[in-house]
Amino acid sequence: MTDCRSSGIPRDFSSGFIRESLPDPTTIGLPPLFGNSTLPCPEAANNGSCTGADLMRALKQRKPVFAPDTKSTYSNDAFSLLGLVLEQTTGISYSEYMARAIFEPLGLSSTSFEKPPDDHAVFPIGSDIWDWEEGVERPTGGLYSSSSDMSKFLRYVLKNYNSIATGENWLSPASWGTGMSNFYGMPWEIFRNDKILENTRRPVTIYTKSGGLPGYYSLVALLPEYNLGVTFLVGGDHKVLGSLRDLLLPALIKAAESAMWEYVADQYAGKMVATEESLNSSLTLASSLKDGLTITNFISNGTDVLNFVIPQFLAPNLGQQGISWHAQLIPTMLFRNETFEKGEIWRMLIVESRTENSSVFDEWCVSDVDSVTYKGIPINEVVFWREEGLVEFSAFGVVFKPDVDETAVSSTFTSGYFRQVQGLLKFGI
Repeated sequence: MTDCRSSGIPRDFSSGFIRESLPDPTTIGLPPLFGNSTLPCPEAANNGSCTGADLMRALKQRKPVFAPDTKSTYSNDAFSLLGLVLEQTTGISYSEYMARAIFEPLGLSSTSFEKPPDDHAVFPIGSDIWDWEEGVERPTGGLYSSSSDMSKFLRYVLKNYNSIATGENWLSPASWGTGMSNFYGMPWEIFRNDKILENTRRPVTIYTKSGGLPGYYSLVALLPEYNLGVTFLVGGDHKVLGSLRDLLLPALIKAAESAMWEYVADQYAGKMVATEESLNSSLTLASSLKDGLTITNFISNGTDVLNFVIPQFLAPNLGQQGISWHAQLIPTMLFRNETFEKGEIWRMLIVESRTENSSVFDEWCVSDVDSVTYKGIPINEVVFWREEGLVEFSAFGVVFKPDVDETAVSSTFTSGYFRQVQGLLKFGI
């Protein structure tokens, strides 16, 4: 079955008609229009009460937006078709299926496709769609919910995104969007930007989904690297939604970023010595907004790993070309003891430093994380035993402990927001 994102199915079969907003099309150079044959629901008032038969008839009359499996585009009609498929396969209505499969298991007691009592409503001036009936288009929107319920839903997604759909990571891009920073997900609109954070080119990825009807507008934004989800629900002027997004999201991201690196500096950075005192081994870890968690010194039994082992075995091309680099640690989200989630496994990645005189292909960044092994063990594997305060370099057979005679390495980020978000963030680093 062709993926709905790239199937070429049109966007909205029941909206976007010039006739609805312009009584006489000839005033803008279009030919006269007679009768109502172009309306999607000619036998009913077009108030959201179109049926599945109306949808199928309209789609048969229209051509695809793109040839199938060539490009992705936004399509509400694809979700309407998905709703019909669910009804046919389950034998119950789409609304009932959603209640049984999602709303009830997650405890979303204020979420429904049925209109709640009016005392739960916000009635913007000039809006009369509080009781709008979506009909076959219910899968595209028209859901009544609350900020509390949306918080529950987003927290569930952040915790379970890798197991919601069998074999799918729900927070992975599925296809290209328009431009360098936009991607389609399932079902997200994904935005990736490297201008939010200061003093670094590291991009931030925001998984969003927006929607609305006249007078009611909504946006959810997931920030998985900070374990944060944000919901915007607006009644009134649609411009307010964009203003709130522009004001709050960058500030929240910067606050979370600052708190995260203060946490990393406290939990990971510092000067360490080998637990086996007979070994001439030492380690220094530092953190910064610019380079992340890095190894600035690594002596293994008298050998300078940064200046000898890495240039020879992990980054021979960079060493031969005289290119500046640094050794960055990245988490794998795996544990040596998966049962009790102890022994965080990280990998050491050799990262080329940015220079002013860059070429087009300097932006071509393909990470080679798993390259060289010794005795079947990745030479760049690092394990943090945080409960014991130890750091293990597996292939080198050395374990480090904090050097009590040295003060911790100070991080190079600017503090200030940590107290504001302390308790809000749950780091999965």
